[in-house]
Amino acid sequence: MKILLTSILLTIIILCGCHDRQPQAGNAATDAPTEKKHFFPVVDYMRGQIRIVDSLPTAILKVVTRDGKPDSSFIKRDEFDRLASEFIPADLQQENFETHFKETSFLDQTTNSATFTYSSTDPKLALQRVDVLATPDEVYSKVKSIYLQETLNKNDTVIVKKLIWQAKKRFQIATSEQAPNDRKKMTQVQVTWFESE
Repeated sequence: MKILLTSILLTIIILCGCHDRQPQAGNAATDAPTEKKHFFPVVDYMRGQIRIVDSLPTAILKVVTRDGKPDSSFIKRDEFDRLASEFIPADLQQENFETHFKETSFLDQTTNSATFTYSSTDPKLALQRVDVLATPDEVYSKVKSIYLQETLNKNDTVIVKKLIWQAKKRFQIATSEQAPNDRKKMTQVQVTWFESE
């Protein structure tokens, strides 16, 4: 099972165009060996996904729901890019990601899918969790979704963001805001496009 998970992850990394950084020259006698982490390159993947949608000749629909009331409109590429950029927070930059997160993986044989979960080891970071869901097929693995969860404190208000990107379909950003002695405010933004298979 571990071999299958490893091969799925490596295939995904290759398909996303991830390349190893060249090691810096140094004194071999004084440089301590370190184990290189092979985390899924979420930032590279998300940038690629955004570029794909930007290149599609398709309409992009945004639905904003506040207090249970939806409001929909078609949006332009610049607004799509602004909203989609929330899936590339600073905490996800590869060096920070590999330093402050740990990986666990799970293979669900019932659904034939693998989930790679990255949990923050630093409670001060806004980004606390990343899930990558992939399904292997006959040739390579396909990423089905990316999930991010952030917790921010702004003044006395706790803001929790749950973001999910579903490949070739849509993304959703659910935000809850809780101030002391006030009711929780919920906002959901869903952006949908249609990409042919």
